[in-house]
Amino acid sequence: MSDTTQPPLRIVVLGSSCSLWVSPPRTHRDEGTYGELLPGLLAEHGQPAEVRHTGKWFDMVNEARRRYEYAVRAHYPDVLILNYGLAEEQPNFLPTWIVRHFTSWDLSSRPAAVAYRRYVAPRLWRLARSWQRLAARTSTRVSWRLSPTRFAREMRRIIDLARSDTRCLVLVLDVDPPDARLLHWIPGLDRRWEQYQEMLRRLIEEIDDPEVRLVANSRSLEELGLTVGLPDGMHRSAAGHVATADLLADEIIDWLNRP
Repeated sequence: MSDTTQPPLRIVVLGSSCSLWVSPPRTHRDEGTYGELLPGLLAEHGQPAEVRHTGKWFDMVNEARRRYEYAVRAHYPDVLILNYGLAEEQPNFLPTWIVRHFTSWDLSSRPAAVAYRRYVAPRLWRLARSWQRLAARTSTRVSWRLSPTRFAREMRRIIDLARSDTRCLVLVLDVDPPDARLLHWIPGLDRRWEQYQEMLRRLIEEIDDPEVRLVANSRSLEELGLTVGLPDGMHRSAAGHVATADLLADEIIDWLNRP
């Protein structure tokens, strides 16, 4: 076990909004994302740590790979946490830029833009989602935001670079399952999720490196329940992030304790 006089463990969290968002918004400062909670959990084991979040809202792994140099390598992490898959596994019947437009938190304060967001955008978004639902019902799974094969290649590239550059521990979170709300708007997403889960399992198995680990984060929802763990269907609640932080801390402590 590391001594507390040593430099803090450098941890980088790279992921989509699933790594950055607490739903509903936190009610007090002690709540937070799993990345925020990790230093406290590790400190209980005598291991100081600092966490850097380098993910983005609606980020995808191919975009993260292009940012690798300054999102990962520049921080020389001891631990890299990767949290992708929820956006990539979806069908691309609604282009990504359209979904980002309607779900963005970055809203203009100009009067015309405020009026558009209040009166026009919600109606257009409902129409767009209805089209997606109709198209997804007839999909043969040939449409993806990022195909499983491409996803695996992009994920492996980031992992290979990180291991080569810093010899860090890489923890890959699996994908949380879709709830009834997501399945309503994207029929068949459960089958896509199963395919992504299997692909992630095969990827880590093929890498065959004890310091590249798949963390079965989705299983923590079995005890919490989807309604409690994923109240908006995509982002974890404060309790959901606690469960993820516990799993990650266990993996890191196990890694530190190994000879």
